[in-house]
Amino acid sequence: MKKTVLIFGVTQGLGKALAKYYLNQGHYVIGCARYLKRLDDLKDEFSLELDLYHVDVTSYEQVQNFYQQIEQRIIDIVIITAGFYASNRHIGINKESTQKLLKTNISALTYIIDGVSPVSYTHLRAHETDSYL
Repeated sequence: MKKTVLIFGVTQGLGKALAKYYLNQGHYVIGCARYLKRLDDLKDEFSLELDLYHVDVTSYEQVQNFYQQIEQRIIDIVIITAGFYASNRHIGINKESTQKLLKTNISALTYIIDGVSPVSYTHLRAHETDSYL
């Protein structure tokens, strides 16, 4: 059965690999990322079974607007790979990198989960199940 997979952080790393995996399995992928150029490159690389959205997950308003755009869609799987990590030890820990890390890895996760709940609930009601993820 063909599933719809929603991936946050779809343009590189694990998110991109998972998009490729699910597309190769014949599923439909909805992908979100903050960089337009990377989204354009990804659209050129993959099939038409990939629907891409420009969403900065650190913005509560952008995440909520995105969910409004897809509220009629049934989402089967949600994957969150968007994140930030300063791996360069020369950068060090400073106020700016710490704030970016917290906003991307903690606040954004909260925004995404807050929006996923109504989508999941709608999906489960559409399938007439008593289960809730």
